[in-house]
Amino acid sequence: MTAVRHFDGHKYDRMVSRMLSHAPREGSLLELGCAPGWFLARVHRLRPDLRLSGIDYAPLSAKNTRDYLDSAGVDAAVEEADLRTFTPAEPVDVVISSGLLEHFDDPAQIVSHHARIAGPGGWVLISVPNFRTWTLRRGFESLAPEDFATHNLAVMNRTTLASLLQDCGLEDVSSGWAGGSTLYATPRQRPTGIKLAYMMAARVWNLLAAIWPDALSPWHGYYWAVGRVPK
Repeated sequence: MTAVRHFDGHKYDRMVSRMLSHAPREGSLLELGCAPGWFLARVHRLRPDLRLSGIDYAPLSAKNTRDYLDSAGVDAAVEEADLRTFTPAEPVDVVISSGLLEHFDDPAQIVSHHARIAGPGGWVLISVPNFRTWTLRRGFESLAPEDFATHNLAVMNRTTLASLLQDCGLEDVSSGWAGGSTLYATPRQRPTGIKLAYMMAARVWNLLAAIWPDALSPWHGYYWAVGRVPK
């Protein structure tokens, strides 16, 4: 199990590293919606040269993120703030979000806030999960309908994500995908009957997907896009 998780984590690290290749050495990086802190900790491990910070809307989430990062030995300033009105005290080289954009009905507006916070010459890096496949969508909706309802599936497409950045005026846009064909398998409440059977089958599937070559997967786990704010 540990070896499988390590292999699956390596796939995700590879995606994050590709995104971070646009970050300047010894630059600054701000994560929008940074709770619970594991993504900033991952960035710190992959790019210890970056100066890290983050914001989160909920006071308790911001506090818990600070506690998590402190315990992980990650030096990152975390503020309680709304990304729609937040303005950094100093220019930021990179503004990044992971698993945030899909929670908004107007994703173009949120991409524009990424760009506004980054400022002229800054980079915007965004990744989203892929829940659009029929099997994954049905499993997620069945096991956690309330959580499923908070996701905008329209942005879970590589072309759409890249077009959003271009439509918001970003330059040098590039995009990609990562990860294999995982299934949703973490319900809030313990399922029974058919739902329990699906959850157990999904967990076995996900173990196999972790070691299966991504190029042979029937669908992608994540999509990402990056772009530079014009100077």
